[in-house]
Amino acid sequence: MSVREVLACNVLAVLRDAAVAGLGVALLPDWLVAPELAAGKLRAILPQWTTAGASVAALYRVELRGTPRVRAFVEHLRGALA
Repeated sequence: MSVREVLACNVLAVLRDAAVAGLGVALLPDWLVAPELAAGKLRAILPQWTTAGASVAALYRVELRGTPRVRAFVEHLRGALA
């Protein structure tokens, strides 16, 4: 069986809203849909299925490299996403 996409989007909030509106199935991260799952607006249909990890890059202006606030934020991201 093949599945043909009707809506393709790289904005996760749009995909979440489309799923809540009943427009189909979406692959979304738990943290994004937790309120909708708790409220019964969405339900997990393959809860044991997971995806491979994703790479994340922090982009900032070269003049800000090494500043304490940028360093602190990047370190926070590393810890939070590890």
